[in-house]
Amino acid sequence: MNNRKKMIVGIASLAGAACAAGVTANVADCIKRKWFAHGYDAGHLVGFMDGGIAMAKKYDNVVKSASELGRNHSVLAEKYNKLCEDYDDLEREYKELCDEYYEA
Repeated sequence: MNNRKKMIVGIASLAGAACAAGVTANVADCIKRKWFAHGYDAGHLVGFMDGGIAMAKKYDNVVKSASELGRNHSVLAEKYNKLCEDYDDLEREYKELCDEYYEA
């Protein structure tokens, strides 16, 4: 009978250990799921913020490009106006030369 009690106590302790391990595994699984969900949400937030930063940089680049385009346009307009003035001067001088040539 003594051996039988020892066997029952051993089996009961194994069953208790298995139950404790099962409960611990369930608790650990719940904790893992909870922290995974928190990490997933945090990842979405960080991704959203990173996307916002990327969009702001693209917007900044667009603004810089537009500003540069405007500056280039004004430089080209200035060069065009200078060429027009030079052409007008040359045309005036040509007409004066033609007038002098035909008068003589």
